[in-house]
Amino acid sequence: DGRGLTAWSGPVTSHFLVGPIADASSLVITEVHYAPLPPETPEELAAANDASDLEFIEMKNISNESIDLTAVKFTEGLDFDFTFSDVTSLGPGEFVLVVRNKTAFEARYGTDHSDRIAGEYAPTRLENAGERLHLVDGLGNTIADFRYNDRTPWPEAAGREGVSMVLDSSALPEPDYD
Repeated sequence: DGRGLTAWSGPVTSHFLVGPIADASSLVITEVHYAPLPPETPEELAAANDASDLEFIEMKNISNESIDLTAVKFTEGLDFDFTFSDVTSLGPGEFVLVVRNKTAFEARYGTDHSDRIAGEYAPTRLENAGERLHLVDGLGNTIADFRYNDRTPWPEAAGREGVSMVLDSSALPEPDYD
């Protein structure tokens, strides 16, 4: 009789996580470049408004299988969700970058790693005095949760003279790439 069929709901969006999803056992933050040197070259000056445009975070798949980055996101420190990014999966040993300004990043570091850039987290920027970064997987579980700065136990050189904070690779397990 048509009763009750006139009320429509809004569209419903769902994300399906298929295959191995990125989690704390497979994805690590390997580098945080939160205080780069200011733009210097003509290319950098044309692409970057200030030093914060040259910031980036690098992550690595340390597992021996491809991982899905769908719904992996930062919930503290910066605003970035991998769901609709340019890189949504990582093979074993592969890296992914999240940058503040892709054009500025490429002006300084070249385009060799452009296919590894998932996207930009602008307009936010990483705090030079340090802040909390919290990265969660597609189920909301913590992948990484830490507060960085340039004081102990972090390397004192990080954040000074353009030095980035890099994870000690000896702390990472070696994946078996059979």
